[in-house]
Amino acid sequence: MTASDAPVDILLATYNGARFLPELLESLAAQSHRRWRLILRDDGSSDGSRELVEGWAAGRPEAFLAIDPGGSNLGAAGSFAALLAASDAPYFLFCDQDDVWLPDKISHLLALMQEAEGARGTQTPLLVHSDLRVVDEALAPIAPSFWARQQIASAQLGRTGGLLIRNCVTGCAMIGNAALRSAALPIPDSAMMHDWWCGAVAWRTGHIVETDRATVLYRQHGGNALGSPGSVTMNRAFGLLVTKPKMLMGLQRTVIDRARQAAALLERFPGDPDSPATRFCSDFARIKQLPFLARKRFLWRHGVQTGHRVFDLAFTVTI
Repeated sequence: MTASDAPVDILLATYNGARFLPELLESLAAQSHRRWRLILRDDGSSDGSRELVEGWAAGRPEAFLAIDPGGSNLGAAGSFAALLAASDAPYFLFCDQDDVWLPDKISHLLALMQEAEGARGTQTPLLVHSDLRVVDEALAPIAPSFWARQQIASAQLGRTGGLLIRNCVTGCAMIGNAALRSAALPIPDSAMMHDWWCGAVAWRTGHIVETDRATVLYRQHGGNALGSPGSVTMNRAFGLLVTKPKMLMGLQRTVIDRARQAAALLERFPGDPDSPATRFCSDFARIKQLPFLARKRFLWRHGVQTGHRVFDLAFTVTI
């Protein structure tokens, strides 16, 4: 199957996003790769988001599927988990309601995916993800590279397992194959987010490919569920941790949440107990039970690099 013939599922979760959806939908219609199906799940919108998408798709019945018309509120992670379970194409892409896809997004990511499948086989869980251009509410440029803005060293995180500590996979800029979907489902309740879990599963069981070519205009606005706040200096980070106990407590909770996700990953994929990756997952899953010095040396001892000194500081202080 050539890239141009490959069917893909676009998994769109909506919630009160009517003001941004027309630009997103227009960017989907402009994709150079034409063989796609849009699967929609609305999370109980009150602004007509679901009706807007369904009206847009009325002329494309063969390329549209809506699930869960009742719109029970599951949150972003729950909606995307339901969408992933509804997908059955050889490849899937997560889609946020407020972004704009560049015209060759699908074709570029799909070409890299099929190249990876040629080298590793279609039965290997594979994930390909790209950089993003950060834009404001009106799509005016903020930063040409999300990775640079957030100081994300994607390849480094994927090599060392650091993505279990600091996610580098942005759902709206990734594509996964059927093998990854099968391995990732069902997404456990302890998963941090749908894209983070898919990245962790690909790291644990398959392979991750990254491309620094941006494929998405990543819109920042007041209603973002997640976003791009920009970088923080070392001095400012240390000052915040020292002077704001609530921030420190919040970081401690996120470490525990990350450890729970690592435990779920290890339970799903036990692997070779003597491999470095398994030992890392095992230690991370029980990090709060490790001796004090073992916790402080955790990143160094496992050779994990997050690519961000401030993040390393916050993680080390927190545990």
